[in-house]
Amino acid sequence: VIGIWFSEKDPLSFILERPLIGEPGTYFNYCGGNMNVLGEILRYASNMSLDDFSNKYLFEPLGIDSRNWSQFETGVIDATSGLKITPRDMAKIGVTFLNKGVWNGTQIISEQWVEKSATPFPGNHEIDIPGEDSGRLGYSYSWWTK
Repeated sequence: VIGIWFSEKDPLSFILERPLIGEPGTYFNYCGGNMNVLGEILRYASNMSLDDFSNKYLFEPLGIDSRNWSQFETGVIDATSGLKITPRDMAKIGVTFLNKGVWNGTQIISEQWVEKSATPFPGNHEIDIPGEDSGRLGYSYSWWTK
């Protein structure tokens, strides 16, 4: 969905106006742009920007001080691929997941969410990605599971 950066449409309209390629729930098609929609849903539901929300509930508890989200001209945060953090800080997130959502003795992410996010949704296996062994891949809660 790289076209989102070159479209004259705002990022949300660009994503939401794309045609469906199949009946919902019958076909898996990865579309990173949907993360921008999810970021905006989070903003409206929490009354916090994605940046503020992630700082409060994830980055500050993990001691991640160096972070930067890129934004579209409209101010929408690029939740698809716009987060820049250090490899060491990425490792903190990984360690937190390996510890079932716990960082330094504190539950940062719910254990149930960690477990669900590591389990591929039914039908989201054997995903066809060019150059990859599709039998090994799965997808759930915005994570590649294998």
